[in-house]
Amino acid sequence: MSSNVPPGRPLLTGGRIRAGIDATTETRRSAGWGAVPRSAFRPQAEPDPGLTIAEAARRTGVSVHTLRYCERVGLVITEVDRTPGGRRRYHQRDLTWITLCTKLRATGMPIRTIRRYAELVAAGDAGQLWVPLPKTQAG
Repeated sequence: MSSNVPPGRPLLTGGRIRAGIDATTETRRSAGWGAVPRSAFRPQAEPDPGLTIAEAARRTGVSVHTLRYCERVGLVITEVDRTPGGRRRYHQRDLTWITLCTKLRATGMPIRTIRRYAELVAAGDAGQLWVPLPKTQAG
């Protein structure tokens, strides 16, 4: 099928646009270049741009100041991404971790202990925190 439609313009067939095929594709097919895979027409997933510090604060229920504090004292397990302009960008893994830290703090766990736990998690040694309890004798 040849077409005089400019490249990038959809083909009309019987009053309908042929889904996923443009004039450039048809030209390639008619020239014997073979079919273009369907995956070429699927929208590509956008990289996760992350959330601003204000959006992250809303989602986690803590203040912007608290988020900065967590990063400053070493409570986060990964380095928080930054835009080229230097603004923080938080991802789901960051939000999940910050939520866990706030829950640990709510139990009364000291910041120092949470920081140590964060260091172990970041190093991959968090499983080393498990300590077997002494066996008790049933009476």
